[in-house]
Order: sequence, then C-alpha cells, then structure tokens
Amino acid sequence: MKINIVSDISMFRIYTKCITSGLGISDINTIRMDKVSLVSRNIIFADFWLIEVFLDSYNPFGFKLARDMAGIIKCLLVFHYVPDGFPKEGQFWCNIQDVDFIKKIKDVYSNSFVPSVEHYNELINIWPKLNKSKDVHRER
Repeated sequence: MKINIVSDISMFRIYTKCITSGLGISDINTIRMDKVSLVSRNIIFADFWLIEVFLDSYNPFGFKLARDMAGIIKCLLVFHYVPDGFPKEGQFWCNIQDVDFIKKIKDVYSNSFVPSVEHYNELINIWPKLNKSKDVHRER
C-alpha cells in the first residue's frame, strides 16, 4: 500500500507518525504543497492521500488539488480550522483539533468511499471560501 501526504513541510513528521502508528504502513510519499507540480506520475497512483486543506491561512490549495482528483483518489482532507456551522468531520475530512486523528485516518483508509465532485461542492456550499482565490480568505 502506498500513501501520499500533501502538506506544509512542518507537518510531515506528525502526519507520517500518525499513519505509521495507526495503519502500520511505511510506504509514504511526502509532497510539499508548494512543489506539487513537480510530482512524478508514479507518485500519483497511491492507494490513499492525506491532504492538508490550506497552503497558508488563506489559500485552499489542498482542497482544490483534491477536488481536481475527485472520483479518482481516496483521501482524507485535514483542516486546522473550520468556521461555525461547518461540520467538524465527514466521510473524507476532519478538523484535526476536534477528532481522534489516528482513528479518523484508520476509518477513512479502511472505507472504500471515493469522494466525487459533488461531495466537494457540498463542502463549498457550506463554506464558499473553499472555492475562492487566496486573497478572499483573509476574512474568516
């Protein structure tokens, strides 16, 4: 089994440790969010993706990347913040501060659910800023 982590470099160690201790898998590719365009085709074909939603506080780069691969990849989107009214977790996402993160990784990994574009659009309907440019995210 191969797993890809797309994140800010500061979180690689934490995410890798959670995956190795929770799933017992060590075949993990770490991909810096700002270097995704350099990813080889071999890495794209992973069994599971853990994707951090925001590149920085205002840029939903990870969300857009995951949405571009909707219907193709099984993934867990990781939020570090969600606004009032936004669910703390769902079938393929979670706010890391509000869940048992290792359990959530196990649950999403073991489930066969692959989110479609419609699933991502449902999140955008709840939080429209997920679909905006980085300048718009300055206001939460």
